[in-house]
Amino acid sequence: RIGFAAAPIEVVKAMQAQISHSTSNVTSFAQKGAVAAYELAPEVVAERVAAFDERRKVIVDLMNDIPGVTCTTPGGAFYVFPNVSGAYGEYNGRTVTTSEELTNYLIEDANVAVVHGEAFGAPGFVRLSYALDMESIKEGCARIKKALTN
Repeated sequence: RIGFAAAPIEVVKAMQAQISHSTSNVTSFAQKGAVAAYELAPEVVAERVAAFDERRKVIVDLMNDIPGVTCTTPGGAFYVFPNVSGAYGEYNGRTVTTSEELTNYLIEDANVAVVHGEAFGAPGFVRLSYALDMESIKEGCARIKKALTN
């Protein structure tokens, strides 16, 4: 991941001190990709922002349509982080009591990969990416809904 900041020198020095102990250098291909992204025409950027905004709205609505799942609208990134704890229960003779167990159930029974919240210190949640085409988002959410309503 690449980013930048503009701040007073005292803040920048504090940021440098913190970052130097928690990150490493960005790979050269990512640097070149960042330069290319910054050189994109404003209309291309606006188009991509609009596309991801639409994907975000759709995935949030679809996740909120699943019984026992609540999903807030993220402010950034390409992920939603819905609370799935209300969907715990019995599925096909399998007891699901954690988001990790739910993740395993979804990959095995619905062929949908999500990341369990325990990996982020947030039990009861799962992470889904919406950095893919709209058809795949809709299909994945439909599979999740079907798996959790059977």
